[in-house]
Amino acid sequence: MTQKTENFNLLEEEWIPVLWRDGQFSRVGIREALTKAGRIHQIAASNPMDNVSLLRLLLAVVHWCKPTLSDQERARLESAEGIPHGWLDDKLGTEKRPNPAFNLLGDPTAYNQLLPVNTKTDSGTNALLHELPSGTNIAHFRHIRDKQVLLCLACCALGLTRLPAFTTSRGPGNYPAINQVPPIYFLPSLGTMVRTLLYNWKSQHLPFDRPAWSHPALVSSDEKDVGILEGLTWIDRRVRIAAPSANGACAFCGMATDVATVIAFQKPLKDEVERMKRRILNKKWRDPHVAYTKEPQKSKSDAVDTGSAKALDCLNYPWSAAGEWRQLWSATLGPSTDEYVGPPWWLVKGDRMTEAGGVESRIVWTETG
Repeated sequence: MTQKTENFNLLEEEWIPVLWRDGQFSRVGIREALTKAGRIHQIAASNPMDNVSLLRLLLAVVHWCKPTLSDQERARLESAEGIPHGWLDDKLGTEKRPNPAFNLLGDPTAYNQLLPVNTKTDSGTNALLHELPSGTNIAHFRHIRDKQVLLCLACCALGLTRLPAFTTSRGPGNYPAINQVPPIYFLPSLGTMVRTLLYNWKSQHLPFDRPAWSHPALVSSDEKDVGILEGLTWIDRRVRIAAPSANGACAFCGMATDVATVIAFQKPLKDEVERMKRRILNKKWRDPHVAYTKEPQKSKSDAVDTGSAKALDCLNYPWSAAGEWRQLWSATLGPSTDEYVGPPWWLVKGDRMTEAGGVESRIVWTETG
C-alpha cells in the first residue's frame, strides 16, 4: 500500500481495512468501499471500535449522497455489485477530482479537523488511538513517549473517524462524543457490505441536516432534531494533524511510510457543547445503533446520562457486572415502551430483508473511565 501525503484524500487513498467475499484482505478508500460493496464481506479492522466507526462513516456518506431510496432503488441495490457511481459523484466528485472536504491534510479545512493549519502542535499522534498510551499512563504494557510516536496517515484517519462515536470526557474541560459515555453499539451484518448498508439506510431527511465535513462550524438551535448526518459525524474535539515530516514505521500498523509525529488538540467550544447537551436532554437525538433503557437525564458529572445501555467495568467491579447480559438482552429484545426507550432502530424496523437473508447482530462496547 502506498500513501500520497500531499493531501491524502480519504475517498481515494487506501486506508479502510476490508475482507472481500473471496477471503482476501486489503485496504480501500471510501469510494471503492461503496462502489464495490457487493463484493466486500465486511470491514475488517483489528479493533472493534474501528469496525463500528468506519461503518457509521460509510452510512453517513451514503445518506449524504442519497437521502432517500425508492422501493425500486432498494430492490436494485440488494443484488448490485455496489453503490452506483451516479448516486455518489455529485457530492463526492470524480476519482480524478475528489471532494477536497475529505483531504486529511490541507488548508483551510481538512477531514474531521476544525483547527487552522498554523495551530501550535502540542500533542503526540498517540492521543488519537486508544491502544497507544499517552500522558501519565506509564503502567501501560507498551511504553512510548509523547511526540515521539510515528503514525501513518491511514491510522491517523482511523483515529479521527473514532471521534464521533468513542470520545470520552477524560481531562478537565473536555467533553464526550454525542452519545456521552460511549454506549454499547449494536451493529447488524448481512453478509455483504452493500446489504448491510441497505439495511441501515434510514429514511430520514431533514433539510438542515449536514455532516461535519460539509459544515463543521454549524451549531443547530436547541429545538432542532439531530439528523442522521449530524449525529453520526458530530465532532466534539478540535484537532489538526501536522503534515508528515519523517519517514519510518507506523507505531500502530507497522507500515513503513511517511509518518506524522504531532497533532494539535483544543478543548471543544463551550457554547456548542452546552447546546448539544440541551438537545440530548430534550430527546432530539436517538442513535440508530444504540438500545435505550430509560429517557435522558442530567447526571452527577458534567455529561448527560442518555439512558443508553452501557458496558459495566467488569475488571474493577466484577460483582456489579454479573447480570450484565440479562440487562443487555432485555434492552435489545424487550418491547419498546415509547418513541425513545427501546431496542436499536434497525432491530425493530421490520425490514423485509430479515426474511431474505437473516441478520447477524454484533455487540461492541468500550471500557471508559
